[in-house]
Amino acid sequence: MVAGNERVFAGALADARFFWDQDRRVTLASRVEALSQRVFHAKLGSLRDRWREWRGSPTSWYNTCLAPMSFGHAARWQLAKADLSTGMVGEFPELQGTMGHYYALHDGEHRAVANAIAEHYRPLGPK
Repeated sequence: MVAGNERVFAGALADARFFWDQDRRVTLASRVEALSQRVFHAKLGSLRDRWREWRGSPTSWYNTCLAPMSFGHAARWQLAKADLSTGMVGEFPELQGTMGHYYALHDGEHRAVANAIAEHYRPLGPK
């Protein structure tokens, strides 16, 4: 049983390493346009459309997390969902936000922007 679990775990780690290496070949910012191809809801449009609408909400994540930042950093709001188009998040969906944080740091984004990407998925549950 241990040997079987080790093989499964080793395979998952190999997959994660592959996606990490592949995903970093392009920037997170270059993935934003791909959100327009992902349907949020048939009647509401793409993820990118929905994200633009949500940004305008007075209680939105944008206004809470990014608006207090300098304008240059706040303009990076569109990166928040860009990790949804990465191989890592496609394979391991529970890593959305977390991987966006790490990819943003890798791309040289300000730490506040990377933290906001991770934090916009919180709270993760009732506790």
